[in-house]
Amino acid sequence: MDYLPKPADPEAVENALLANGQVLPPPPEDPMSADRVRWEHIQRVYHQYGCNVSETARRLHMHRRTLQRILGKHAPRDTRSDNVVEMRVRANAA
Repeated sequence: MDYLPKPADPEAVENALLANGQVLPPPPEDPMSADRVRWEHIQRVYHQYGCNVSETARRLHMHRRTLQRILGKHAPRDTRSDNVVEMRVRANAA
């Protein structure tokens, strides 16, 4: 495995270090942009804390006003079809 998503528990780190020649899955054909990943992460945390801007900003280690500016903007444009993006946003909000 090339990387571990954070937070990683000790068992996942140990398994990754002791992995022996496992085949990696193929990369996605149309990956999300970094801006889109950031936007979706912020939205997920924002909804996880009941749309509370102050608590979300604390959890994301950013200033509350910065978060408000980010939330006031539209989601970044994605090159994939709008249906796929809309389904992903709805799944994350649920």
